[in-house]
Amino acid sequence: MPVGKLQRSTIKDIEISPPSSTKTILWDTIIKGFGAYRTSKGVVTFLFQYRMPGGRTQSTKLGNHGELTVEEARAMAAELASQRRRGIDPIAERRRLAQIERDKDELLLAMYAEDYIQRRIDEDAPLGKAQTTIIRKDIIGLLGHIRIDQMKVDDVEAFGRRLKERGPSAKRSGLVHLKAILNDAVNRDRIAKSPARNVETPKAGERVRRFREDETQRYLEASRDVGGTQGDLLETYLRLIKRKDKEIGNMTWEQLDMTKGEWLIPDVMSKNNEPYIVELPRQVREIILRQQPDPKLRRGYVFTLDGKTRPVMGTDVKNRVDAHMHRRLQLANERDGTALSIEHFTLYDIRTTAASRLEEKPFLTPMSVLDAILLHKKEGRGSTRIYARAKLGCEAGDVLQTWNDHLDELMARPDAWPGGVVLEEMKPKERMKRIDALRAGWPMRQDQKKARKNLEDHGIDTEEYRRRQRRARAAARKKG
Repeated sequence: MPVGKLQRSTIKDIEISPPSSTKTILWDTIIKGFGAYRTSKGVVTFLFQYRMPGGRTQSTKLGNHGELTVEEARAMAAELASQRRRGIDPIAERRRLAQIERDKDELLLAMYAEDYIQRRIDEDAPLGKAQTTIIRKDIIGLLGHIRIDQMKVDDVEAFGRRLKERGPSAKRSGLVHLKAILNDAVNRDRIAKSPARNVETPKAGERVRRFREDETQRYLEASRDVGGTQGDLLETYLRLIKRKDKEIGNMTWEQLDMTKGEWLIPDVMSKNNEPYIVELPRQVREIILRQQPDPKLRRGYVFTLDGKTRPVMGTDVKNRVDAHMHRRLQLANERDGTALSIEHFTLYDIRTTAASRLEEKPFLTPMSVLDAILLHKKEGRGSTRIYARAKLGCEAGDVLQTWNDHLDELMARPDAWPGGVVLEEMKPKERMKRIDALRAGWPMRQDQKKARKNLEDHGIDTEEYRRRQRRARAAARKKG
């Protein structure tokens, strides 16, 4: 092999190395192991070759001439030669440093969490939509910039405090999913231990918030004020005490026998994963039938805005409920001066209120019947369970009818419907002011903050804003 000091004048004379053949290398006389060769395409490439004690000869590419000057390449070779003299394998060290650089990205919680979501899909164990939202909105949104190998207990505790501002359930969900991701990193040897290991996760528990009778009146009045399909679904939620999204929202005409006044809830929809026949109260049957007056068109979802899809019962609907409840509250106060403020509540509290009220006088509903109404899991096997379920279903139907009659009596009282049964439609700006007034001091979720900002920026709620965007995109496609 030729030997000589590598410099601009000498590398010009290096012969081209034929492809798939031994390279013709010009070795430097200053730095041992530093050399250069010309590829079959005529590019001069610098390399460093060495052998560790007891090991085999190895070489590593330093770069091409043009990208590096001869002096820059020699300096790189000198550093590698120095490492070799100190007992450090240059190639192994370069790989180690490269891995550190990759880890800066791969170990960012944002990157690792997205990889975790994808691996769950690849392993046929995908996360649900709600779980994915928690990871992306809460975990990545608040902690995504931190590397998991540098995360501290203080970071996790601060994360929990931020989520607690929205309520204990938000904190619990966020910590549960964060711990799952960090435990996954431990199991895959990405980190030695989870910084969330000793951070206490709030225990899951039933909300104890329940409505007073005047709050129940305001809720039913607000449901009527919301109007349309969404308002009817909100009223049905209180009258049937079933889950508003998975059960009532997914009700289809094919599940109904309106002659018998029955609703067959399939196992995939019920909370206890068992099919169940619900005897519908008279008031609920009336609500259902007015969704589609023409019997020939009764197919698909019962509660639907377009005949094909069920309505979204999210933040925007809760905003309308809160605004209308505040207006009715104000009207009641102007009428008799006895109306009270309304403490923080969620729509889930409606179900808690009804269930709790049915346990008390004058209802005194047995827990077994209450479980049947709420579709809680029942013990038993075979024919015994089927018989008990049928019997309890009849009793549950009687209780639900009594409950609906009670609600009608409540709404027939003189203190109901302050301002009249029908009120003027509320404008967006007034709705925003009333939402703020009712929720003064309430914790606010991120989606509620976003919906409020949308109302401020565009003067309409998020759902209407999205509807207008869809119409605009459809019109643009039609023109195009």
